[in-house]
Amino acid sequence: MTLIDAIQKMNRSARETLMFNMLDAAAFPGHRLLVGRDVEEVMTACCALAPSVELIQGFREDDFTVVMRRE
Repeated sequence: MTLIDAIQKMNRSARETLMFNMLDAAAFPGHRLLVGRDVEEVMTACCALAPSVELIQGFREDDFTVVMRRE
């Protein structure tokens, strides 16, 4: 299962809102144990799956949160 498949599955299971947090690939380039994800790639995929998508950054410098609403 790909990352996008997992997000799609979680989104289908959500009643109103799906929120998830990921490590930012910019903060973890080539890390052996932790896998960061490209923010733009994740946001592009999420915007194709939900009518309302919000990106939250700044809580920590090495991660980001995505909020997908089923409005």
